Amino acid sequence: LYEQIEGKVALYGPVQHLHHLEKAAEELEERGIEPVIGEGDDRIKYPGQVLGCNYSVKVEDAVHHLYIGTGRFHPFGLSFSLRDDVKVYNPVTGELTEIGEEERDDFLRKRFGSITQVEGSERIMVMTSTKKGQRRMKLADEMRELGREAGKEIDVVKFDEIDPVLVDDFRWGCAVNTACPRIALDDNENFRTTILTPNEFKIALGEREWEDWEMDEIH
Repeated sequence: LYEQIEGKVALYGPVQHLHHLEKAAEELEERGIEPVIGEGDDRIKYPGQVLGCNYSVKVEDAVHHLYIGTGRFHPFGLSFSLRDDVKVYNPVTGELTEIGEEERDDFLRKRFGSITQVEGSERIMVMTSTKKGQRRMKLADEMRELGREAGKEIDVVKFDEIDPVLVDDFRWGCAVNTACPRIALDDNENFRTTILTPNEFKIALGEREWEDWEMDEIH
């Protein structure tokens, strides 16, 4: 693992694997490599902790970024937030992989395909959540106003649980998700309805440029 690394290394992980970061930092120091574990904003409880909707622990001046944990969504989002490659070490299997530019570009092509669906959709639903920490009503209201200004029929719908069957039953052309960002970016294949992030909706309406695509985060 460490043979591929030189220079300052930023360490990250999900809450259940954060205990690995301190050990990794010690091993890096023994090899003369500088480890750094970032501090996040008020939503982040522990140094180095990555949430699926918050990457504020990112260390942008690090030479390498090492995520220790299982799964791909969290390090994938981290890679996009950093606009840099992220090495992913699975502490359960011992497998080391990397999320690089090619994988990010493939993902963006799929997202841009979803963004183009807005043009042909006259009826659009803005989804919001009743759950604490996911309830972004100000953002939902902003999406509604932007959509109406663009001549779209917009309704804001509150959900306790955002269930694909329930969402698809509304038969809207597409939906803008202001609840958990993972719904649009990782769970979207469970929906027949095209699910967009607020930033993607702005791109579709010409409020932002295509190159301004970014991960949806909650701060």
